[in-house]
Amino acid sequence: MSAHRVASAFGGAAVVAALTIPGSRAAPAGEAVSAVPAAAAATLSIGAVGSYISAGAVFQIDLAFSCATKEVGSVSVEVHQNVGQGFVANGFGYSRRPLTCDGKEHTVTVTVSPMGERGFRKGAAYVLADLSACVPNAQSCTSLSAERTVTVR
Repeated sequence: MSAHRVASAFGGAAVVAALTIPGSRAAPAGEAVSAVPAAAAATLSIGAVGSYISAGAVFQIDLAFSCATKEVGSVSVEVHQNVGQGFVANGFGYSRRPLTCDGKEHTVTVTVSPMGERGFRKGAAYVLADLSACVPNAQSCTSLSAERTVTVR
């Protein structure tokens, strides 16, 4: 149950009492309170245009991302495209190297390969991208998804 719901159900005092740490003190009025800055939130977006590579019926798509410093990140991409006559091309791609996680935005190009009999063509395709960024040797990970229709040119 969220703190907001607990506060609504039991009143704010119950939440404050539940969250108070023994031995801590409240800052007197007017005294500055220092807080540990929160880790930068992860971001993920998909470029609007993919670059078709005709030799293998594959295409490349750019993803813009950011993740917190000291995390190790990776992205994967799932694609579906109506290629006509009742057929759908499906494919998958992923980052081949760990992503740079430093709280700043970066771009990675992912190659999407078809899985099955149908290759991709120029035109509209649906892209679903997933970002995973984890603190090494820990069980703390950030996961984020983005989706959009792109134009493969």
